[in-house]
Amino acid sequence: MAIGRALARCGSKKGYEILIHYLDDVRSLLSKQAHTELNRLSGLDLKKDKESWSDWLEKTKGSITPQSYIYQTDLAEEEDEMILRKVFS
Repeated sequence: MAIGRALARCGSKKGYEILIHYLDDVRSLLSKQAHTELNRLSGLDLKKDKESWSDWLEKTKGSITPQSYIYQTDLAEEEDEMILRKVFS
């Protein structure tokens, strides 16, 4: 999943294919993450319909561009602040 996300963010068709593959994964967390990433990258919500996403990819594969990852994923600073507040409160 992480490789697919990274490749897609770099503008790679293969990355999108990996994310699309995960849409019907039995591990719901992976399926949800793939769907969320596809939504963020494309600006579309084609639900978890692999066929719709594959069709979209075929139509747009020539115009896919790299996109920066702008979402905070490391909450360590916030967690440290919460711990300090508990200790010193």
